[in-house]
Amino acid sequence: MLGHDSAETLFPNESPLGKDIECEGGIFTVVGVFAPQLNPSAAAGTRRINSAYFPVPTFRHLHPELDDFHVTVTYDDPANKQVVVEEVRELMRIRRKVRLEQDD
Repeated sequence: MLGHDSAETLFPNESPLGKDIECEGGIFTVVGVFAPQLNPSAAAGTRRINSAYFPVPTFRHLHPELDDFHVTVTYDDPANKQVVVEEVRELMRIRRKVRLEQDD
């Protein structure tokens, strides 16, 4: 998946879907593009976030030296924050096979 701005930079005026890109020393096929996002750490008026996203196994293959990674989650409405937190917690516990009586 490409960030919106990466897709615009690499494929101006055309769809990047199904196209190949060279990234991290490999050739990858674009399967999707994220919607435009604001860069909260950039100066006012700038929004460019150039990024590419890989499945976790692909990322681990590309960067075996990295033992850790983070997950970023957003929610549509502040009223839904706790629901999203609980859904992510449940999914991560299932993925990691953490039993009910065990701590997160």
